[in-house]
Amino acid sequence: MSCGSTFKQILVVLMLAVQRAFRNPPLSPAPPVKICLKSIIEPKEHHVFQKFSRTFTWNLKPPAKRTTYFKFSTGLRQIQPTDSCPDKHVYTITSEIVTVGRFCHNGAIKMIEVRNVGKLSLEVSGGQPLDMKDIGVQLGLALKSVAFIDVVLPEKSLIQDFFTPNPFPENALSMWHFKVPHAYYIDVHIMNYTVPTCNQPENIPKMKYIRNSKKELLKPLNVTQPLAETGYIRLSIKNCNMSRSDPPSEGLMVHFQISSIKRKTVATSSKNGEGEEEEEDEEGGSS
Repeated sequence: MSCGSTFKQILVVLMLAVQRAFRNPPLSPAPPVKICLKSIIEPKEHHVFQKFSRTFTWNLKPPAKRTTYFKFSTGLRQIQPTDSCPDKHVYTITSEIVTVGRFCHNGAIKMIEVRNVGKLSLEVSGGQPLDMKDIGVQLGLALKSVAFIDVVLPEKSLIQDFFTPNPFPENALSMWHFKVPHAYYIDVHIMNYTVPTCNQPENIPKMKYIRNSKKELLKPLNVTQPLAETGYIRLSIKNCNMSRSDPPSEGLMVHFQISSIKRKTVATSSKNGEGEEEEEDEEGGSS
């Protein structure tokens, strides 16, 4: 079966499920769909459904030792679990039973790769016509982390929020990769966090940074994170082996912000009297 016919079948099954949902109790989940090497999700719907709130769901299962990754033509931005989006289109991505996050259109997240069975859901509010942007689905190589999120920051100053998966499994890893434009730098700020009680206190989760031509950096969650970072930055956090306390301890959750800031340009005088421009960071140093 070709990729195109596979996704047409998904759409037919989806529309039948929507029709039955108005008459019958929810059906058992549809089996995962086999992923072709490269596909595009392009859903359509009949106008009669637009007055109802509805959820479109795709369960995607890669072959053994492969992963699923989604490519977003317009980019996504992550939101709080209880937040909505201005256009009433909310995307949710899960990896098995772990929610990687909820997202809106128009952001810097260009790709999300998930391990094992990947699930993409789109919630559309009643009265809102479907306006889903093209999403590419491809197969990736084996992935050690629950999710790998690729972020390409635009050439403008902005602040974007990011959240760890929920629930965050024991000993699991989550990773982000940030590409920073040449004339910009980023600051990382921890906005909120909870940590579990770990069996080995020395394994309390920390933020790990891999940066251009710099040593690997580990930062506890309760200290200042790196500032004025440029180029490519890979950020990750790994959960510990959690203690079985009673009552159970809080799970690992981190909400962090990335601030992208344009470097200040100052004029300098050259020997021949002509003015030159030189880039200067608005904030100093990296911690």
